[in-house]
Amino acid sequence: MLKYLLSVLLVITLSIPSFAAGIYVPVASGTVTQANMKISAVDGTAFIDFTAATVLTSKIGHLLRITDSAGRQIQGFIKAAGTGETLGSELMLGWTNYSTHPYETLTLSGADITQAVNTTGSAYLYRSLTTAIRLKLFKFVNTYSLSSGTDPLVYLDDSSWSNATSRFTRNGTSYRTAQTTPSESYICVRNLNTTADFSMTGISLKQVLTPSATGVTIVSTKGGTTFNWANKNSAFNYNDASGYTYLIYKVLGAPVVDSNTCTNADAAINLTAGSAAWSCTGIDDAAYQDGKHIIAVYDTAGVAAFGYYKSSGSGAVVNAKGGATQNWISVGAGFSTAGNYTRKVLYVGD
Repeated sequence: MLKYLLSVLLVITLSIPSFAAGIYVPVASGTVTQANMKISAVDGTAFIDFTAATVLTSKIGHLLRITDSAGRQIQGFIKAAGTGETLGSELMLGWTNYSTHPYETLTLSGADITQAVNTTGSAYLYRSLTTAIRLKLFKFVNTYSLSSGTDPLVYLDDSSWSNATSRFTRNGTSYRTAQTTPSESYICVRNLNTTADFSMTGISLKQVLTPSATGVTIVSTKGGTTFNWANKNSAFNYNDASGYTYLIYKVLGAPVVDSNTCTNADAAINLTAGSAAWSCTGIDDAAYQDGKHIIAVYDTAGVAAFGYYKSSGSGAVVNAKGGATQNWISVGAGFSTAGNYTRKVLYVGD
């Protein structure tokens, strides 16, 4: 099984910052729409759900990397399959009509907005949330009807009233992650510089505490118990209307047994299929040329080329453990031979 996994495209751990030495084998990739993505990124309650059966739950123990449409990433290790969505307490207990920009006609019944009308300018209706909400996942439920005018926005926000990235769907059920850094926290219904006559009933807002059966919990280390994401880009868009891509890696242990830098003048690297090889003047790799070690060579940008040292190969590189085909397992896109190199040797063993 190990031989099979190592015959496919591999990614060495050094291209995935902050994790222990090992071999990371891509086993799944794809895209997820905003509508299907549910991310809880708050420390202590980290989980994710693609709303798709088996995609995540069949990859327990693997590393998951999520990328937004701007290339920003979060990543963590899949701990366990969800056993059912659970929710926190109800947060929608009533609304406040903003005095400076009010709805001119407003009829409320608890959390329900039975009618909200504004005829000139902007209007704000809000519910103040006393709990810290940043990076928590929320579920919003409502039944919406527009009588005339234009739709308002419904979103989680801070006291600036300006950040509408956490927009909820009107009519039905939607999930959003709070991602601003609020001095005060609100859920807002905002009709901006236009007119509206609408109702919104059956309203519920609750934090999602655990993932459904299609989701998984996330930990910061493989097999760990700290339910945090391992890495979070501070600008990652948790509510990206353009959707997301994902990669899932199976993690195979393989310790780094040797590491050196090599100048361009001392290096000899052959990337040609059928002639793959590596050597560096002043570095004796003879002890590793036994078919049981992987040689990973990184250019100045950290892009890797890697393969097995061939048994008694005098620097020959092959693409399978104990193999004879003199190819690299993988040469990363854009790998440059123009600068100096970093060389790592990993031991795979029998």
